[in-house]
Amino acid sequence: MREWKEEQESSEMWDLKKPIEGIYKSMKTNIGKHKSNVYMISTGDELVGVWGSTVLDSKFEQVDVGSEVRIEYLGLGKTDDGTEYKTFRLQYKPVVEKVVDPWKDSEEL
Repeated sequence: MREWKEEQESSEMWDLKKPIEGIYKSMKTNIGKHKSNVYMISTGDELVGVWGSTVLDSKFEQVDVGSEVRIEYLGLGKTDDGTEYKTFRLQYKPVVEKVVDPWKDSEEL
């Protein structure tokens, strides 16, 4: 019989100082006064929240929940009109779906 696991609560938010690596568990929407996304990353021992931004939100669109991710803060970028924004590198390893053949190892009728 499998062991029961308790739901993890986010104990902290990512501080941008060093890259974060883990499993992308979920996305919360409409969080805070700016109605931002928060991406929940399981780093093994804890569940860490990563605030979304225009840059990160567009990158996460191609990442499935359950994928292994690595996010690195690269510093500030500037738009053509001089507006600053945070830039990130998002790397991921897609979820590998295990395909089960229901007929393998079955007896012929």
